[in-house]
Amino acid sequence: MLGASKWGLMVNPVAGDCSLSSDVKLIIRSDDADGSTTFTDSSAGGHSISRVNVAHETDQAKIGGSSILTTAVGDELSVANHSDFDIDKGDAFTMEAWVYVPSGNAAYRYIFSKGGGAPGFVMQIGSDEKVYCQIGTTGSGGQRVLFGGISISTDQWVHIAWTYDGITHTRSGMKVFIGGVDTADVDGGDNTWGTSSSNSSALKICRTDSGSSSALYIDQPMFTRAVRYTTGFTPSTGLCYE
Repeated sequence: MLGASKWGLMVNPVAGDCSLSSDVKLIIRSDDADGSTTFTDSSAGGHSISRVNVAHETDQAKIGGSSILTTAVGDELSVANHSDFDIDKGDAFTMEAWVYVPSGNAAYRYIFSKGGGAPGFVMQIGSDEKVYCQIGTTGSGGQRVLFGGISISTDQWVHIAWTYDGITHTRSGMKVFIGGVDTADVDGGDNTWGTSSSNSSALKICRTDSGSSSALYIDQPMFTRAVRYTTGFTPSTGLCYE
């Protein structure tokens, strides 16, 4: 089971365990009928989710009987601006999801994004099939960028997790795990954290911004206000429960 924390540290979950705590601020399960367009936040926050041309799809699924499919530029799920998703200098977090990228899809696909500039944050898969995680902050320090460092495989499910400890205010406080493996930090921007990445934009989930063929399947995206993983781990393949 997970240990609770106030935007701090949580022990690595046991493989297969995916229990929720109050630190989980958003989780979208997909275990629905093919073509269903109802999306529910199963966290305690119970945020309302809006959609643009996104549906549950049974052709591909990692957890449960379906996944979330986006197929065209501009498709997205979104949650209205809320303090649950504001990230300041001392706020730990984990953003994670299972993703399936069909081959031949040269597109920028956002797993999570809010604002995207400075201030803002983006967790995305680039057109080169690499994971890019970026936080842009206000105040001294400017923008910090962390690359996942490796390409992800297409035509198969891959778990991606991005963490920040809220304590180490340099790039070393961040980690990106691909399939539970801690990947190398590739310098892509300023090293020092500024003040805040908070902004008034909506939180976007599984959004595609470019590319003529831009399909992306995503399963169980989750936003946690704590560090869920500190070392390598086996990603859970079970439906998270309360």
